[in-house]
This record gives sequence, structure tokens and C-alpha cells, in this order.
Amino acid sequence: MKHMALVEEHWLSAVLLGDELGAPWAGIDWEADPDWEFRTAADDSPPEPGRLFDEAVAASDAMLDRVISASGLETRSVKRSRTRGEPFSLRWILLHMIEEYARHNGHADLIRESIDALKAVVLIIIRAGARVDHHRAHQRLAHDQPLRPAGPRLVNLM
Repeated sequence: MKHMALVEEHWLSAVLLGDELGAPWAGIDWEADPDWEFRTAADDSPPEPGRLFDEAVAASDAMLDRVISASGLETRSVKRSRTRGEPFSLRWILLHMIEEYARHNGHADLIRESIDALKAVVLIIIRAGARVDHHRAHQRLAHDQPLRPAGPRLVNLM
């Protein structure tokens, strides 16, 4: 979460608007310690990464509301691409953010799965409100057997 807080602020504040990074990112020598946010997360209190993330997302949401209403998705970033030398469009930045979230959500899912052994498909079904026998779900998934729909919002694991 600390990394995603940095990603939010970096792309939507520093790159798009040209702002300096705020606390706790300001003053970090990223050349000397490129993984600072990962390395220092272990020292944070449990709620700290979540607080940083929530604040970064709230700031990004407010900024996006202003920028999109003023100039739309083709708004050009203040900072330029290091490889192409061109500014990024806000549309490109938002697509890149989707990619970042997808990648890191995938990592989190793999970690969670290694802890509880539930496959993502079972979690999606459960979150959708389906009734699921967890023991049978584990058995079927352990043998690569598909989950079969048994009616609206119900999964038959027989």
C-alpha cells in the first residue's frame, strides 16, 4: 500500500502537475535507495501505509476532478517521458495507473492465496453473495474441477 501511495502521488501530482513530492517522499534520494517505500514499510505502524494510501487517493481524486473538468483526458503532463521526451496525456497516465493496480492486486492475490488457499474465483463468487460450501470449493479447486453455476447467485459445488 505504501508503494501504491507513492505511485498515486508520483504520477498524478509530480508527473502530471509538476508538483514536488510531499511527505514522506520528499527528500528521499531515490537514486541511492530506489526501493525506499518497500524497505521502510516494515518500520511503519500497521495503519500507516493505509493512511498514506487513503490520503494519496483522496488527493488524486480531487485533482482529477479539477483537471478533467478543466481540460479533459488529453491534458498533457508537465514532466516528459525520459525515453520519448514527450509529455504524457492524462489518458495514458490513467491507463498506466490501471496497469499498476492490476499488477499489484495480482501480487496481493497470490500472497492471500498462499495464506488461505482460496482461489480468486471463489472469492469473487462469495463477494457476489453466492452461497458456497468452502470445504467443497477447496476440494474441487484442488483437483482443477470447475465451479458450476446452479442458479442465480448460487454455486453448486457437488
